[in-house]
Amino acid sequence: MKRAGQRASGGFNTAERPAETERLAECGGATSSVESDGDQLYLLQYPWDQSWDHSPIKVGRARDVAARVRSLESGHNFRLQVLTIFPGQGRLERRVHALLSEHRAADGRGQEWFTVTMQQALAAVALATASCVHSGPPADPA
Repeated sequence: MKRAGQRASGGFNTAERPAETERLAECGGATSSVESDGDQLYLLQYPWDQSWDHSPIKVGRARDVAARVRSLESGHNFRLQVLTIFPGQGRLERRVHALLSEHRAADGRGQEWFTVTMQQALAAVALATASCVHSGPPADPA
């Protein structure tokens, strides 16, 4: 489901590029790929259901992803699927959220769920990684 003002092209939110200090804040203050924190960046998804074109993807961070998944599942009658984990890259969460902001899932109250494909989510992580390592603004992937 597309939100008002969302681009149909599937591109990332790079039209308004953040100032350097905002970019660093979105990158957790890190400017080197070797700088990492103890948190892991993860991508989760509900098991595919035929009623959806595709299930929204959750972009989050946690020290213990398995414990976080158990916590999220405790309020549901079905399991979440861990798509991938990026060890030590939890600092990228805010940057990935910013890149995917135009695709934020409109249903529900969660702010970390995005109506994107796995490929789009992985591309946003790659772009966040590149933009947090290099001093310049990220390139527009479109």
